Amino acid sequence: MAFIGFDARTVSAVTTGMGRVARCLLDEIVHLNTDHQYLVFQRSELKQPIIHHDAVRTVHVGYDIASLRNQSFVFDLLRKYHLDVYHSLNAFLPYWVDSQLKSVITVHDFNWVERPSLSAPKPWIGYINGLYGKCPHWYSVVAADHIVCVSDQTRVDLQTLYPSVQSPITTIHHGHQQSNTPAPAVRPVISAFRGRDYILSVGNGRPYKNLEGTIKAFSRLTKTQLKQDVSLVIVGRGDTKAKLKKLVAKEKVGDTVIFLGMVSDSELQFLMTNAHFLSFPS
Repeated sequence: MAFIGFDARTVSAVTTGMGRVARCLLDEIVHLNTDHQYLVFQRSELKQPIIHHDAVRTVHVGYDIASLRNQSFVFDLLRKYHLDVYHSLNAFLPYWVDSQLKSVITVHDFNWVERPSLSAPKPWIGYINGLYGKCPHWYSVVAADHIVCVSDQTRVDLQTLYPSVQSPITTIHHGHQQSNTPAPAVRPVISAFRGRDYILSVGNGRPYKNLEGTIKAFSRLTKTQLKQDVSLVIVGRGDTKAKLKKLVAKEKVGDTVIFLGMVSDSELQFLMTNAHFLSFPS
Protein backbone atom coordinates (compact mmCIF):
# COMPACT_ATOMS: atom_id res chain seq x y z
CA MET A 1 0.00 0.00 0.00
CA ALA A 2 1.25 3.46 -0.91
CA PHE A 3 0.47 6.87 0.57
CA ILE A 4 -0.16 9.14 -2.43
CA GLY A 5 -0.59 12.89 -2.33
CA PHE A 6 -2.53 14.79 -4.97
CA ASP A 7 -2.25 18.56 -5.15
CA ALA A 8 -5.71 19.55 -6.36
CA ARG A 9 -5.57 23.30 -5.84
CA THR A 10 -6.61 23.73 -9.46
CA VAL A 11 -10.11 23.04 -8.08
CA SER A 12 -11.68 26.32 -7.03
CA ALA A 13 -15.12 27.63 -6.13
CA VAL A 14 -15.59 28.58 -9.79
CA THR A 15 -15.74 25.61 -12.15
CA THR A 16 -12.83 25.61 -14.61
CA GLY A 17 -11.49 23.09 -17.09
CA MET A 18 -8.40 22.28 -15.04
CA GLY A 19 -10.47 22.03 -11.88
CA ARG A 20 -12.87 19.64 -13.56
CA VAL A 21 -10.00 17.45 -14.73
CA ALA A 22 -8.57 17.29 -11.20
CA ARG A 23 -11.89 16.52 -9.55
CA CYS A 24 -12.83 13.77 -12.01
CA LEU A 25 -9.35 12.25 -11.99
CA LEU A 26 -9.32 11.98 -8.20
CA ASP A 27 -12.76 10.43 -8.14
CA GLU A 28 -11.77 7.77 -10.67
CA ILE A 29 -8.37 6.95 -9.15
CA VAL A 30 -9.65 6.63 -5.58
CA HIS A 31 -12.39 4.22 -6.61
CA LEU A 32 -10.20 2.21 -8.98
CA ASN A 33 -7.28 1.80 -6.57
CA THR A 34 -8.76 0.97 -3.19
CA ASP A 35 -5.56 -0.57 -1.81
CA HIS A 36 -3.84 2.81 -1.37
CA GLN A 37 -4.28 5.78 0.96
CA TYR A 38 -4.57 9.31 -0.41
CA LEU A 39 -3.87 12.83 0.80
CA VAL A 40 -5.54 15.63 -1.16
CA PHE A 41 -4.23 19.20 -0.93
CA GLN A 42 -7.04 21.65 -1.65
CA ARG A 43 -7.77 25.36 -1.38
CA SER A 44 -8.72 26.68 2.05
CA GLU A 45 -11.88 28.37 0.76
CA LEU A 46 -13.30 24.96 -0.19
CA LYS A 47 -14.77 23.90 3.12
CA GLN A 48 -16.03 20.52 1.90
CA PRO A 49 -13.58 17.83 0.78
CA ILE A 50 -13.22 17.48 -2.98
CA ILE A 51 -13.48 13.72 -2.59
CA HIS A 52 -15.49 11.91 0.10
CA HIS A 53 -13.91 8.52 0.66
CA ASP A 54 -12.58 6.56 3.63
CA ALA A 55 -9.17 6.26 1.96
CA VAL A 56 -8.81 10.03 1.49
CA ARG A 57 -7.53 12.65 3.92
CA THR A 58 -7.81 16.34 3.12
CA VAL A 59 -5.32 19.13 3.84
CA HIS A 60 -6.32 22.75 3.33
CA VAL A 61 -3.61 25.04 1.97
CA GLY A 62 -4.04 28.80 2.19
CA TYR A 63 -1.97 29.83 -0.82
CA ASP A 64 -2.04 29.19 -4.55
CA ILE A 65 -0.11 26.36 -6.18
CA ALA A 66 1.61 28.86 -8.52
CA SER A 67 2.64 31.27 -5.76
CA LEU A 68 6.17 31.96 -4.55
CA ARG A 69 5.06 30.93 -1.07
CA ASN A 70 4.07 27.53 -2.44
CA GLN A 71 7.40 27.11 -4.19
CA SER A 72 9.26 27.88 -0.99
CA PHE A 73 7.27 26.34 1.83
CA VAL A 74 4.88 23.58 0.74
CA PHE A 75 7.71 21.04 0.89
CA ASP A 76 7.36 21.23 4.69
CA LEU A 77 3.88 19.75 4.33
CA LEU A 78 5.20 16.98 2.10
CA ARG A 79 7.81 16.04 4.70
CA LYS A 80 5.26 16.19 7.49
CA TYR A 81 3.01 13.54 5.98
CA HIS A 82 5.75 11.18 4.72
CA LEU A 83 4.20 10.61 1.31
CA ASP A 84 5.42 7.93 -1.07
CA VAL A 85 4.31 9.86 -4.17
CA TYR A 86 3.36 13.50 -4.70
CA HIS A 87 1.38 14.34 -7.85
CA SER A 88 0.96 18.03 -8.64
CA LEU A 89 -2.02 18.40 -10.96
CA ASN A 90 -0.37 21.51 -12.37
CA ALA A 91 3.08 22.25 -13.77
CA PHE A 92 4.47 23.46 -10.45
CA LEU A 93 6.64 21.44 -8.12
CA PRO A 94 7.88 23.03 -4.87
CA TYR A 95 11.59 23.67 -4.55
CA TRP A 96 13.72 21.37 -2.44
CA VAL A 97 11.53 18.33 -2.93
CA ASP A 98 13.00 15.46 -0.95
CA SER A 99 14.89 13.08 -3.22
CA GLN A 100 13.22 10.17 -1.44
CA LEU A 101 9.78 11.40 -2.53
CA LYS A 102 8.66 10.37 -5.98
CA SER A 103 7.03 13.28 -7.79
CA VAL A 104 4.72 13.60 -10.78
CA ILE A 105 3.47 16.77 -12.48
CA THR A 106 0.66 17.27 -14.98
CA VAL A 107 1.41 19.91 -17.62
CA HIS A 108 -1.57 21.47 -19.37
CA ASP A 109 0.24 24.13 -21.39
CA PHE A 110 3.08 26.66 -21.29
CA ASN A 111 1.06 29.82 -21.86
CA TRP A 112 2.96 31.73 -19.20
CA VAL A 113 6.24 31.04 -20.96
CA GLU A 114 5.29 30.83 -24.64
CA ARG A 115 2.45 33.33 -24.90
CA PRO A 116 2.71 35.64 -21.87
CA SER A 117 0.84 38.55 -23.51
CA LEU A 118 -2.18 36.27 -24.04
CA SER A 119 -2.14 34.47 -20.69
CA ALA A 120 -3.76 37.23 -18.62
CA PRO A 121 -6.52 39.82 -19.12
CA LYS A 122 -3.86 42.52 -19.60
CA PRO A 123 -0.57 41.91 -21.47
CA TRP A 124 1.63 43.50 -18.79
CA ILE A 125 0.25 41.08 -16.18
CA GLY A 126 1.00 38.22 -18.53
CA TYR A 127 4.60 39.34 -19.02
CA ILE A 128 5.10 39.53 -15.24
CA ASN A 129 3.64 36.04 -14.89
CA GLY A 130 5.94 34.86 -17.66
CA LEU A 131 9.06 36.25 -16.00
CA TYR A 132 8.05 34.65 -12.73
CA GLY A 133 6.98 31.35 -14.29
CA LYS A 134 10.15 30.55 -16.22
CA CYS A 135 12.18 29.43 -13.21
CA PRO A 136 9.55 27.27 -11.43
CA HIS A 137 8.49 25.70 -14.75
CA TRP A 138 12.09 24.79 -15.53
CA TYR A 139 12.67 23.40 -12.05
CA SER A 140 9.44 21.39 -12.12
CA VAL A 141 10.08 19.60 -15.42
CA VAL A 142 13.71 18.91 -14.47
CA ALA A 143 13.02 17.69 -10.92
CA ALA A 144 9.87 15.61 -11.52
CA ASP A 145 10.28 11.85 -11.70
CA HIS A 146 7.50 11.63 -14.29
CA ILE A 147 5.71 14.21 -16.42
CA VAL A 148 2.16 13.88 -17.70
CA CYS A 149 1.19 16.05 -20.69
CA VAL A 150 -2.47 16.45 -21.60
CA SER A 151 -1.75 16.53 -25.35
CA ASP A 152 0.99 15.67 -27.82
CA GLN A 153 1.31 19.39 -28.61
CA THR A 154 2.06 20.15 -24.96
CA ARG A 155 4.63 17.35 -25.01
CA VAL A 156 6.29 18.88 -28.09
CA ASP A 157 6.26 22.32 -26.44
CA LEU A 158 7.91 20.88 -23.32
CA GLN A 159 10.65 19.12 -25.26
CA THR A 160 11.27 22.24 -27.35
CA LEU A 161 11.46 24.60 -24.38
CA TYR A 162 13.40 22.22 -22.14
CA PRO A 163 15.42 19.86 -24.35
CA SER A 164 17.59 18.73 -21.42
CA VAL A 165 14.67 17.06 -19.60
CA GLN A 166 15.47 13.41 -18.90
CA SER A 167 12.31 12.40 -17.00
CA PRO A 168 9.82 10.07 -18.70
CA ILE A 169 6.97 11.95 -20.40
CA THR A 170 3.56 10.42 -21.00
CA THR A 171 0.70 11.95 -22.97
CA ILE A 172 -2.62 11.29 -21.23
CA HIS A 173 -5.57 13.03 -22.82
CA HIS A 174 -8.46 14.37 -20.79
CA GLY A 175 -11.12 11.75 -20.29
CA HIS A 176 -14.88 11.80 -20.35
CA GLN A 177 -16.60 11.09 -17.06
CA GLN A 178 -19.47 8.66 -17.30
CA SER A 179 -22.50 9.22 -15.11
CA ASN A 180 -25.28 6.79 -14.24
CA THR A 181 -27.40 9.44 -12.55
CA PRO A 182 -30.15 11.25 -14.48
CA ALA A 183 -29.12 14.65 -15.76
CA PRO A 184 -30.76 17.48 -13.82
CA ALA A 185 -33.24 19.66 -15.64
CA VAL A 186 -31.89 22.70 -17.46
CA ARG A 187 -33.21 26.19 -16.81
CA PRO A 188 -35.84 27.60 -19.18
CA VAL A 189 -33.36 30.21 -20.44
CA ILE A 190 -31.19 27.31 -21.64
CA SER A 191 -33.89 24.95 -22.88
CA ALA A 192 -35.21 27.81 -25.04
CA PHE A 193 -32.28 27.17 -27.38
CA ARG A 194 -33.71 23.82 -28.46
CA GLY A 195 -34.52 24.10 -32.15
CA ARG A 196 -32.70 27.42 -32.56
CA ASP A 197 -29.80 27.92 -34.96
CA TYR A 198 -26.67 28.81 -33.01
CA ILE A 199 -22.92 28.34 -32.78
CA LEU A 200 -21.48 27.64 -29.33
CA SER A 201 -18.26 29.05 -27.87
CA VAL A 202 -16.96 28.07 -24.41
CA GLY A 203 -14.11 29.73 -22.54
CA ASN A 204 -13.07 32.02 -19.73
CA GLY A 205 -12.62 35.05 -21.99
CA ARG A 206 -8.87 35.38 -21.44
CA PRO A 207 -6.97 36.29 -24.64
CA TYR A 208 -5.46 32.82 -25.13
CA LYS A 209 -8.95 31.35 -25.50
CA ASN A 210 -9.36 33.61 -28.56
CA LEU A 211 -13.05 34.37 -28.15
CA GLU A 212 -12.28 37.59 -30.01
CA GLY A 213 -11.35 35.46 -33.01
CA THR A 214 -14.67 33.65 -32.80
CA ILE A 215 -16.62 36.95 -32.61
CA LYS A 216 -14.75 38.43 -35.58
CA ALA A 217 -15.26 35.28 -37.66
CA PHE A 218 -18.94 35.22 -36.75
CA SER A 219 -19.27 38.87 -37.72
CA ARG A 220 -17.69 38.21 -41.09
CA LEU A 221 -20.03 35.28 -41.71
CA THR A 222 -23.13 37.29 -40.83
CA LYS A 223 -22.08 39.94 -43.36
CA THR A 224 -21.49 37.45 -46.16
CA GLN A 225 -23.14 34.07 -46.21
CA LEU A 226 -24.70 33.22 -42.85
CA LYS A 227 -28.44 33.29 -42.30
CA GLN A 228 -29.42 36.25 -40.15
CA ASP A 229 -31.27 34.12 -37.62
CA VAL A 230 -28.12 32.27 -36.50
CA SER A 231 -26.75 33.28 -33.08
CA LEU A 232 -23.39 32.98 -31.39
CA VAL A 233 -23.80 31.72 -27.82
CA ILE A 234 -20.83 32.32 -25.48
CA VAL A 235 -20.55 30.37 -22.21
CA GLY A 236 -18.00 30.96 -19.46
CA ARG A 237 -17.01 33.16 -16.57
CA GLY A 238 -17.08 36.87 -17.32
CA ASP A 239 -13.76 38.28 -16.11
CA THR A 240 -13.16 39.85 -19.54
CA LYS A 241 -16.75 40.07 -20.75
CA ALA A 242 -16.75 43.90 -20.87
CA LYS A 243 -13.98 43.87 -23.49
CA LEU A 244 -15.77 41.22 -25.52
CA LYS A 245 -19.01 43.19 -25.41
CA LYS A 246 -17.20 46.25 -26.77
CA LEU A 247 -15.96 44.12 -29.66
CA VAL A 248 -19.49 42.83 -30.28
CA ALA A 249 -20.73 46.42 -30.46
CA LYS A 250 -17.89 47.40 -32.78
CA GLU A 251 -18.66 44.48 -35.11
CA LYS A 252 -22.38 45.38 -34.97
CA VAL A 253 -23.50 41.87 -34.07
CA GLY A 254 -25.02 42.71 -30.70
CA ASP A 255 -28.42 41.30 -31.63
CA THR A 256 -27.02 37.87 -32.45
CA VAL A 257 -24.29 37.34 -29.81
CA ILE A 258 -25.58 36.00 -26.49
CA PHE A 259 -23.51 35.80 -23.27
CA LEU A 260 -24.90 33.13 -20.94
CA GLY A 261 -22.18 33.22 -18.27
CA MET A 262 -21.62 30.11 -16.17
CA VAL A 263 -23.88 27.12 -16.77
CA SER A 264 -24.22 23.72 -15.12
CA ASP A 265 -22.77 20.53 -16.58
CA SER A 266 -26.18 19.37 -17.79
CA GLU A 267 -26.83 22.76 -19.37
CA LEU A 268 -23.48 22.73 -21.12
CA GLN A 269 -24.20 19.24 -22.43
CA PHE A 270 -27.60 20.44 -23.66
CA LEU A 271 -26.06 23.43 -25.45
CA MET A 272 -23.36 21.32 -27.08
CA THR A 273 -25.86 18.71 -28.19
CA ASN A 274 -28.14 21.25 -29.86
CA ALA A 275 -25.54 23.60 -31.37
CA HIS A 276 -24.53 23.53 -35.03
CA PHE A 277 -20.92 23.24 -33.86
CA LEU A 278 -18.48 24.31 -31.15
CA SER A 279 -16.04 27.12 -31.94
CA PHE A 280 -12.89 26.67 -29.83
CA PRO A 281 -9.91 28.46 -31.48
CA SER A 282 -7.81 28.40 -28.29
